[in-house]
Amino acid sequence: YLVADVFLGVQQGLTWTTNIFMLMDMMPENRALGSAISNGTGYFASSLASYGGALLSARDAFIGVWVCSVLGLALSLGVMEDTMPFVAREVQKGENDRSMKDAAHPALPASTPLY
Repeated sequence: YLVADVFLGVQQGLTWTTNIFMLMDMMPENRALGSAISNGTGYFASSLASYGGALLSARDAFIGVWVCSVLGLALSLGVMEDTMPFVAREVQKGENDRSMKDAAHPALPASTPLY
């Protein structure tokens, strides 16, 4: 069980981090709100899943796990959209900011970070 818990923790950490970055890409003007929405909905969903898991553990837990897995896969493949257009817009904005910085400070090398 210990190895399964380690893998579950790694998976949750990667998934949650990806979700936060995705929302921050979608809301570049207000990244803090994107992070707050991600955390709020994540904790709310975790509490609902915990309650549902407690109900399922009383009976037929194995079938419930399969139903939830198939439903989650179907939602992620059919409903969720790729955030690549948001990333492309952010990259374009970064390139525009860099060119304005280079024009304002021609002595700085182009590899100087913007932050």
